[in-house]
Amino acid sequence: MARGATHIGFNLDALDGLHALAGSVEIPKWSAVTNSDARTVRDDDLDTAWTCKAEHERPCAIGIHFAAPAEVKAVRLTNASYTKAFGEHSRVTEVRLHTDAGYLDAEVPDLQDFAYVVLGKQVPTRSIIVEVTKTAGGREKLGLAVADLEIYGSGGTAREPLIIDPVRTVIESKGGGWTKTNDEWTRAPSFLVTIGKDGKRTRLMPATAIYGAAGDRLLLVENLSATSCTRHDGLFFAFDRDTRLLAPLGALGGMGGEVFRQREGIGFVHGYADDLTAHLAGVVLEEEKLKHRRTQRLSDTEGPQSFGQWNVDPAPLDRGGALIRRPPEGCRPASDDALQPLVAVDPKADVARPGEWMICELGASRRALLSDHGACGDSWQMTVLDGGRLVATAGKKRKGSRLRVRRIDGTTLWVELGDGGDGTELFEITPTGITLQGTLSLAALPPAPCRKRCDDPFANPMAPK
Repeated sequence: MARGATHIGFNLDALDGLHALAGSVEIPKWSAVTNSDARTVRDDDLDTAWTCKAEHERPCAIGIHFAAPAEVKAVRLTNASYTKAFGEHSRVTEVRLHTDAGYLDAEVPDLQDFAYVVLGKQVPTRSIIVEVTKTAGGREKLGLAVADLEIYGSGGTAREPLIIDPVRTVIESKGGGWTKTNDEWTRAPSFLVTIGKDGKRTRLMPATAIYGAAGDRLLLVENLSATSCTRHDGLFFAFDRDTRLLAPLGALGGMGGEVFRQREGIGFVHGYADDLTAHLAGVVLEEEKLKHRRTQRLSDTEGPQSFGQWNVDPAPLDRGGALIRRPPEGCRPASDDALQPLVAVDPKADVARPGEWMICELGASRRALLSDHGACGDSWQMTVLDGGRLVATAGKKRKGSRLRVRRIDGTTLWVELGDGGDGTELFEITPTGITLQGTLSLAALPPAPCRKRCDDPFANPMAPK
């Protein structure tokens, strides 16, 4: 028995021992002929895809021959997820899985997201072939497009870890990201994209935010689907770097809370905490097993103690980046004296209120000066100075201007520019200049109608009323 699913399953105990299986991609001889490179389904980039057009009595099929005998539990098969390809190519909706033990038929969820086929029990095999038996949509002459094929199981040989540095990730979505439907706002498909030091972009997975630090084994992935402003729908996933497994965690008490990191990089808790109370839910990796962690509902006084017991940092993580009033590492609030070099090169700069400015060191004598004149001011400005010399500057009037800043390294900043609407732009600031990276965000924002101010976060459902 096999069934289609949108994730691998909520039962964490059932995920013990599972990992992504290593193997070589193969196209069976009886498959339709294709000139497309099938190896793209294993390159961890949803912007690339294997394409195939079924022929008379020759279906499209693709498989993995494992490096060593394994027991298969689930197949993750992802239709081409970038917007244009998703609409133009046929999408896989039913498959037949061929293993050494025979075959299993299953439907595949038709959505712009990861899709799974989960087997009722693990099947021992040296290979697995996915035969596409039904598709939907798309232009017939283009055929189907598969962006990702991952096989999960036990035994065999595990794939190499997938290293993700959250600092170098952004969120990309269609338009502003939100559409009004009845009494709530629906989130457009959104994806986690990495931007390498060389500028190369890789679309990794569906997401609206990611939490963690470089080198952490577990990262927390958020994927919001809708919000009513006070209630948020979606799922959290624990991403295990070593096993490549995305374990669904549910809403962890209610999407939209603060996130706290386990100090060793092997877990998170989510919710609300102050000096007197804490309402938290999360997950931690113990002896290679994911374990839920929750505060007791009727024991508020013991809540804050949970941070120490779970070895969790009580300081919540920034959602995407830091606001001007909360400077990140290597940045500081400005003062009258510190803004004088800016006035010397730009006499029209609005420096009447130094507290509206942030100064970030970029190495040597270079620094960035940033302001949104509020937040939620009437204009924004970013300037790079080398001592008293102007290197680069950008800015304009924009009602409800709001900057969110992330330190990438000692010489680089990413700055998200937003306003009272849903659109955002991302700038990269280096010692040599200011470059627009596109309509990207550091993390998804609440819909504009859900914010009284331009910088309001999602309402925390676990906070005291």
